[in-house]
Amino acid sequence: MPAPIDTQASLVEQDSLPFASRLDVLVGQASEKGRKSQNEDAIGIRIPNGVSLMTKGIVSVISDGVSTAEGGAQASAISVSNFLADYYSTPDTWSVQTSSAKVLTALNRWLYGLGQDYRDARRGFVCTFSALVFKSCTVHMLHVGDSRIYRFRCGEISQLTQDHSTKVNASHQYLTRALGMDVKLDVDYKALGVEQDDLYLLTTDGIHDQFTEFELQQKLAVFCQQHPQLSDNLCEQFCQLLIKKAYDLGSKDNLSAQLLCVSQLPMQA
Repeated sequence: MPAPIDTQASLVEQDSLPFASRLDVLVGQASEKGRKSQNEDAIGIRIPNGVSLMTKGIVSVISDGVSTAEGGAQASAISVSNFLADYYSTPDTWSVQTSSAKVLTALNRWLYGLGQDYRDARRGFVCTFSALVFKSCTVHMLHVGDSRIYRFRCGEISQLTQDHSTKVNASHQYLTRALGMDVKLDVDYKALGVEQDDLYLLTTDGIHDQFTEFELQQKLAVFCQQHPQLSDNLCEQFCQLLIKKAYDLGSKDNLSAQLLCVSQLPMQA
């Protein structure tokens, strides 16, 4: 298995395709440990060059290592680094769904095997996993756990993912699905049409537990009004501001966010 990458890994390769014929996505991300002793979140984005941009697309991944799992931090780092590496190693003839399913199945088995020394599966190498794969005019969503993916379109926000968790009480909940928890993996998959100027926000629970959906919508609306021309730096600034606000509101968890803006869609033949 490849070695884990840094928790804030953004792999961007120079694109050699003509500007007018390619998919263009502006990206920004940030991750902080917050009030916890270590950062168990992991994030990563990869924008490939040339033919890979058309055959495999652009990938964004966010993962939250389960705090009660001794290997949670390692699980999230491995999940992000391995998915970014292994997805692009699958045959170009495979669909996004087939490629991602093969990679995630192998990854889950690896994490589950690493955690077999623990009697309780939730104490092994367990993490959430949420990813977007932008390919042509479609975005493919992969999700397991309670990290979230939102879409902001025409001033309206929509939560695209469903939390795989159960509340024990007002302050405690546990995951019902996650990578590394069980030998069998059930991942939510959706393929959705993409529109120019769509914004996609990925967060771990250290952030979204501090805001209502309406509050996130307002923050994105104000951000777009203030910055009609977005850039990678501005997307990163938004993530950093969201992290600071969640921390100021009292979040006790790690804080991670990714913001992606579809600035151009490929020309249709």
